[in-house]
Amino acid sequence: MQGDTERLETMTVNTSKTRHTSPVHVCFLAKYLCSSHFERGLRHQHLPQFAYSFKAFDPAIHVRASGREVNISPKAAREICNTIRWMTLSKAIALLESVEKMESPIAFRRHKLKVGHRSELVGFPSGSYPVKAAKSILVVLRNLQANCEFKGLDPERVELIHSAALAGRAIKDFVPRAHGSSSPNLHVLVHLEFVGREV
Repeated sequence: MQGDTERLETMTVNTSKTRHTSPVHVCFLAKYLCSSHFERGLRHQHLPQFAYSFKAFDPAIHVRASGREVNISPKAAREICNTIRWMTLSKAIALLESVEKMESPIAFRRHKLKVGHRSELVGFPSGSYPVKAAKSILVVLRNLQANCEFKGLDPERVELIHSAALAGRAIKDFVPRAHGSSSPNLHVLVHLEFVGREV
């Protein structure tokens, strides 16, 4: 607000030197600069605008939630999203709660050369317990559950028709090496998107 006041003073000085100065214009300018709408507009310009990759969204039958630029593993997030897709919301939350307690593994079907085998898995041997990714995805799924209750939908009957983990912003990072050296690395954040529909 201090910067807006200085701008107002300079603009008032500049307009006072012109021939077409009007007190009404100066008062209107002061109200506009000091209004909360002007502050909200400045903040809105600097906020990122995200869109969903799911284009067939219908507010009457669909419910959605997202997490933007989450600091988790893109590989683990992709495998979790593939596992819980087409599950009901309650089953997906129960599964991730068991993953968080390291009771149920998640199958890793891609980039799996260094992933161990889990005897609990059926149909695919390689898997792991991505606890950090499961915690972050649980936050978004509970948000989706709250959106279901707000819309009057039954979370027991809401099916996840869209679950995606997309690459977000890349942050510069460093990997420590021997003898005190380090190597540059890009740390990729993750966008999480979930869309549900009552069946």
